[in-house]
Amino acid sequence: MGKQEKNIINLFKNNIIKEEVITDIGEDCAVLYPMQSRNIIVSTDSISVGVHFNSNNTPYSVGRHLVETSLSDLACMGAEPVFAILNISFSKFDKKWVKKFARGVTETATNYNIKIIGGDTIKGKENFSCTVIGYATSQNTMLISSAQENDNIFTSGTIGNGYYTRKNKTIRPLNIKFELGKMLCNFANSCIDLSDGLFSGINSITNGKGADINIIDIPIPKKYKSIKKNYKKIQKFLSYGQDYELLFTIPDSKINQAKTACSSLGFEIFHIGRITSKKNSIKFLDGNKKIDFDLSKEYEHF
Repeated sequence: MGKQEKNIINLFKNNIIKEEVITDIGEDCAVLYPMQSRNIIVSTDSISVGVHFNSNNTPYSVGRHLVETSLSDLACMGAEPVFAILNISFSKFDKKWVKKFARGVTETATNYNIKIIGGDTIKGKENFSCTVIGYATSQNTMLISSAQENDNIFTSGTIGNGYYTRKNKTIRPLNIKFELGKMLCNFANSCIDLSDGLFSGINSITNGKGADINIIDIPIPKKYKSIKKNYKKIQKFLSYGQDYELLFTIPDSKINQAKTACSSLGFEIFHIGRITSKKNSIKFLDGNKKIDFDLSKEYEHF
């Protein structure tokens, strides 16, 4: 390991102490003795220059975004984040930029009580990935494929912030709802995050079944309420992604319990539709009027 690489790695050490960590960051491998009687949940995500961020974004916000975008997948499986591994590529070593980026990463990880346990650095186009490891105590990991016919479809928050954030070329702080995810394990059959948009989430969670979605019940930011009848604009909102809210399904028998539990934790959830028996029939409705959205226009990575 060269001196420059070692200096970079040292920037990503954070002061979170986990008793499961036998070797700290800086060794060739992390050695862990994980807690027992828990499922280990692992996810990874990547961001790249020109796609998820640009030169106008502050390095701190890019570092924060790297960690936060990786975490929403853990939340939708009812997991609590514990460890993170980073892979970072810089086209050139700009010490000031890298230090601010590292501060965004480490402060965000620390805020979520995550220990950074290792990673890798290379020279190349600015691409960053973060692998996160969490624990889940519930055996119900709310698989995407587990939604049942007649399940009610809910979202955990407003849809459309991601579209306007990206349009304005900014990066906003995210609020990853881990406590909600853990609580939903008691009630939800399935759950997915909306990083790829509502269209993609609905397509995934129905898994070949049908769905009726009421667009008047879909929460959008208050400042954009005027577009409620502008279906073209609504389609952009719903297809874009980068909202990082949770989309989940709950059977009729558990709705009241779920709402009470959510309210006790300070979470508002929004009932937007229902899973139906009609195969591959996803309908968006404005009252009794069917809206012909192009569901193929979901967020694409390629």
